[in-house]
Amino acid sequence: MAQRLGHDFANVQLLRLALVHRSAFAEEQLAESNERLEFLGDSVLGLVITDALYRRRSEQAEGRLARARAELVDETTLAEAARRIDVGSALRLGRGEDTSGGRDKASILADATEALIGAVYLDGGFEAARRVVTGLLEPVFDQRLGLADPKSHLQELAAARGLGEPRYHTESSGPDHRKQFSTTVEVSDRRFGPGTGHSKRQSEQAAAGLALGALETPE
Repeated sequence: MAQRLGHDFANVQLLRLALVHRSAFAEEQLAESNERLEFLGDSVLGLVITDALYRRRSEQAEGRLARARAELVDETTLAEAARRIDVGSALRLGRGEDTSGGRDKASILADATEALIGAVYLDGGFEAARRVVTGLLEPVFDQRLGLADPKSHLQELAAARGLGEPRYHTESSGPDHRKQFSTTVEVSDRRFGPGTGHSKRQSEQAAAGLALGALETPE
């Protein structure tokens, strides 16, 4: 499990505890379940994701960032991450929970993922936890947020509000091997930007992201 998680535990007992579900704790009269680690991991996960969103989505307004964070830390996303590294097979469950399909139950997998994050944090500190969270959620970061293509989302938003087709205006500067592109976008009678990038597409996506951030912020 440690290898799949991407962390070499100095204290293997933390890893073992993170995989103890409360059903096993009750049946086997163990000293502790993973619930306290889950509580800790929930907070560590929230901080890692908030930090990543703040840095990687600097053009987005607070409300959009808050919704994005909720998407990334929800039960479905965490359970998907757990299935990718087969957390279910390593869980210590009570017999009843095991026979009723607990190893693939979303709530159990999500809670175990948070417990594992808490265990990594206690064992290796915040940077170790950041690496593990990034590895777990990177495959779905843009997909889950629905932000992989801001231009498409801006077009959908403009159509839904009857604002017409977004119009992009791009300028370039610099030598051919180091061109810099700058784009503004007009939506109805409002102009947003500039978004910049090393390609026209990159600058258009950046401008669309700025427009989305402004249009989705309540006035």
